[in-house]
Amino acid sequence: VQIGRGIKDEREFPKSKIKKIIRETPDIAAFDAIHEYANTPDLLPLKEYNTRIAAVEQFLTTYPDGSKRPDAKNILAKLQPERDAIATGSLKFGGKLISATAYADNAYDIDAKILAAEIKRLAQADQIIPALRKFSEFDKTFSGSAVFNDTLPTHLAMMQSFYSRISAAADAQEKLAKERKTGFAMMSDADRTRALRIVKDEDEEYTKLLAAERAAKEKWFSIEPYHKDVIVETARNIQQEVQHLQNYRPANGTATAEPGDVFRKVRNTVTTSTDEKTIAAAIQSAQTARLPDHYINLLKHAKHN
Repeated sequence: VQIGRGIKDEREFPKSKIKKIIRETPDIAAFDAIHEYANTPDLLPLKEYNTRIAAVEQFLTTYPDGSKRPDAKNILAKLQPERDAIATGSLKFGGKLISATAYADNAYDIDAKILAAEIKRLAQADQIIPALRKFSEFDKTFSGSAVFNDTLPTHLAMMQSFYSRISAAADAQEKLAKERKTGFAMMSDADRTRALRIVKDEDEEYTKLLAAERAAKEKWFSIEPYHKDVIVETARNIQQEVQHLQNYRPANGTATAEPGDVFRKVRNTVTTSTDEKTIAAAIQSAQTARLPDHYINLLKHAKHN
């Protein structure tokens, strides 16, 4: 008995109470694989749009008279226009399509929102170290922006929560080591030998990973529960980052222009003006406002479009 999508229950009924047996047709089962394809997530790559469209078209070809044909055609009708928009430079974010022109005009703020959303997604998935790495990028590139200011309380709360957890992990190291030692003592000699070999292999792999992360100048290292030095270092870094954010003061209400506004104003100038001195002065103002190099290059390129 189907009691919900993906949820089935088995029950026994007396034959006298069964009026009719309706067997699931092949197209119903096949449709389950594509029924959610119209619900495209943000930033879905063009390749994935093409993959989804091909799967729906294959369904329509395979089951030309299937009962789910109208539903499949509706899915296709939603996917194809989105795919065409993505193919011409649009992107989907916040559940809406953003045209290539709208993105070009607002690239700084849109990129900030995308990165903030990725940090939130990672934090909600409890992938805190990747989230912190993304935040370091966010802080470096978008500090002072409206998006940075708006999301600051959320990011600060994430770090404060993680600091509590990482501090507790550091405090628990002695107990953890004792429990592991006790566990080894309770094993047979053969099991203990195998377990120690596994631990040795894991430690060697972690040491290699840590060395690679340090070489890459990562600030936030992968954490293993039995490596107290990294845990303590991470707790210290978190504490410093929390202090940094608590001392941060938005530029709102001061003479400092919001970076997203600077980008939009300068881009409007370089795309509409024909005076080279005016364009050069506008780009210089963006450099004076300390827009990141990537966005300065976008502005310089815009004047040639």
